[in-house]
Amino acid sequence: MNTKIDCDKALIKDILSGWYSIPNYQRPYVWETEQVEELLDCVKNASEKNEEQYFLGSIVYIKRNKEDNGVPYTEFELLDGQQRITTIFLIIAAIRDFVIENKEKFDLVDFDTIKTTCEEIIYQKPNKYKNIPERLRIVFDIRKEVKDFVDVNIKTTGCTSKEDIFVVKSKDRNINTSIKHMSNTVLIVRKFLKENFSIIGSFLQYLLNNVLIVYIATENLQDAFQLFTVMNNTGLKLTNSDILKADNLKAVTAESKQKEYASEWEEMESYFGDGFDNFLSQIRTILVKRKAECSLIKEFDDNVYSEKRWNRNLKQWESCKALLKRGDDTFNFLKEYFTVYQNLFDNNHFLETNSYEISNYLSFMSNGFETDYWKAPVLMYFKKFKYTNFLNFLRKVDSKLSCDWIIGLVPSMRIDNMNKILLCIEKTDDTEAILKSDVFAINKNDFHNIISENIYGRKYARYLLLKIDLLMTDIDKQSVSSSIISIEHILPQNPDDSSQWKKDFSDEERDEWTDKIGNLALISRRKNSSQGRLDYTEKCKKYFEKNISTFPSMLKVFQENKEWKLDNLKKRQEQIIELLMKDI
Repeated sequence: MNTKIDCDKALIKDILSGWYSIPNYQRPYVWETEQVEELLDCVKNASEKNEEQYFLGSIVYIKRNKEDNGVPYTEFELLDGQQRITTIFLIIAAIRDFVIENKEKFDLVDFDTIKTTCEEIIYQKPNKYKNIPERLRIVFDIRKEVKDFVDVNIKTTGCTSKEDIFVVKSKDRNINTSIKHMSNTVLIVRKFLKENFSIIGSFLQYLLNNVLIVYIATENLQDAFQLFTVMNNTGLKLTNSDILKADNLKAVTAESKQKEYASEWEEMESYFGDGFDNFLSQIRTILVKRKAECSLIKEFDDNVYSEKRWNRNLKQWESCKALLKRGDDTFNFLKEYFTVYQNLFDNNHFLETNSYEISNYLSFMSNGFETDYWKAPVLMYFKKFKYTNFLNFLRKVDSKLSCDWIIGLVPSMRIDNMNKILLCIEKTDDTEAILKSDVFAINKNDFHNIISENIYGRKYARYLLLKIDLLMTDIDKQSVSSSIISIEHILPQNPDDSSQWKKDFSDEERDEWTDKIGNLALISRRKNSSQGRLDYTEKCKKYFEKNISTFPSMLKVFQENKEWKLDNLKKRQEQIIELLMKDI
């Protein structure tokens, strides 16, 4: 990286004497209540303790030389730190308006000073006689609606006093993410000011004159993006998706397209939340079709965008065609697969199939597997073939991955087997040939032997029980969905000495059968040991009356068995093993 990097610390009053922009490749403003309250409380506490300085964090920006009506000025394009800077900006705006609301409670000099100080930070009023242009301290180019929101609701003196507006916007699930969180921040700050009315002046004074931020700046765009990457690798909270977005936006020449892609990226980011990097990893896997060997960004650089690729067999670099090009090609590819993802994992899209069968299977796989690398072949298949043999394909992928997992293949082997399925999809247009391919070969004997033994406490126990319930669910009904799932022993692990369980099962029988799959079922609540030790008839009554389990397998046990003795348990064990073996 050949560039001059300017790095120093500065007080908030100096930071806020500059002009900033939030570029369209940036993430939305997402600070929650806890983060805003923490900033306010930390500054307040530091002020009350009379600490000489309070360090708030770091910002990274590009210096841009600009001109406004013939007047040159420098604008700082924020790469990192917009959450802090935006929050401080909103705090200053709220203080400005709160002081005006309560003018009569302030000393006249203090009132004028606080009001003027805040106004000058937020907004530069135009003065044609001094050739001073109108300018907002921070230009929110991230989205037009965000820019308009700030212009209407933050910029002008008195706007933040209209709490009703911010209450509505903070609760609107359909509103832009940045606007929603900005509105919430304004409300939090106003609550803080009401509770700390007597220290508003000293709080503002300390915030401006004692709070420090470290800034890191460069003037070169290419070097700035490299710096962005370096800072990410050394601890600043910049995600892979942030860097990948920035890297691709700079390859787009048309400004209108930049804004369009930035908006689409924000939509995807909002949809996936913290799982966005996982989605990007799935896209990388679809393209590269082999296990990742380094960071997501380096994988895209070396294996997706590069025209040279390392041949692991020959141990040399070879010329090749890039799998994707930066810019339009990448954004369009991601958009296509985002649509595919929505079609698969948003249940309403399966109405055309006239059943919930596909939706149920995808939901089961999402809840049952401890990893999501099965999603790459599923996404690729659906994009290529849509509904043709899709349910059968899902079953094949599920059987292959679950068997590999349960018989003990290490993760790298499981991943390689999923990648072989991707290669198979790429090479053929015949779905029947894919389903008959050797890539789905499994070891049925080992699978049968393992699930016939004790499974309670194994990582895959929950998966197997969810699978049983899936297989017992009517194809025209939506499967059970619960945020809390526990594994229940029908014959309890530790029955009371006086219970019927001790009469119906010997100690040896309980040792052998308690943790087998035939004695296990799912309940839709946290496990309650006192209810779990109830005698069978009492347990049936309690579980039905209180609706403790809505899972088909548990309900089937209570409906079909008036008692629970060794013969009942053995029969259910055989039925479940047969059901599971039939499906693989």
